[in-house]
Amino acid sequence: MSKSKTPSELRRSRLKHERIVSAAAGIAGSVGYQAATIEGIASATGVGKQTIYRWWPSKAELYVETYRHLVAFDVTNVAGATCFEQLHLFLCELFCRYKSTAAGVILVGLVAESVHNERVAVAIEQGLFLERSHLLTDPIEEGIANGEIDGHIDPVWAAEVIIAIIWKRLITSPDKLNPEFSRRILKSALWSHQK
Repeated sequence: MSKSKTPSELRRSRLKHERIVSAAAGIAGSVGYQAATIEGIASATGVGKQTIYRWWPSKAELYVETYRHLVAFDVTNVAGATCFEQLHLFLCELFCRYKSTAAGVILVGLVAESVHNERVAVAIEQGLFLERSHLLTDPIEEGIANGEIDGHIDPVWAAEVIIAIIWKRLITSPDKLNPEFSRRILKSALWSHQK
């Protein structure tokens, strides 16, 4: 039977976890996702590879969590904001994170690796799309409920279209992820079929 961890051990464990995620982000930002290694992250943090693999079975799973950490921000509803305004603010903040952190580099690396690695594709689907899709679908559903968006639009499909367009732009020309691009995505995905 394993012994429960003391509060001090839990704190050290949490701090080690945070150090690993932070180092993973820094390394990907410096050398790119493809060149980042578990060995390099272990060396940068002073922990053993086995510690990293105990928390994350693969590099991709570590980087899915690192990505989520880098793009984690509060998406509170702005009082009186329309669905379009809420989604636009969310996308603009996301684009800022892609430019100011390693999040964009990590996502491009994960998407590229997923082409040849089924486990990475599953990690992206579960860790990025399924866990985070509500950030797009909730405001879309609200827009449908209040009549701002055509009720025939499928919120999940619309979210997938928005994500696909963003990922394509992130891969091909990330410098063009800007407020105007956000407006164009939203208008074409949600409002081109207005009642």
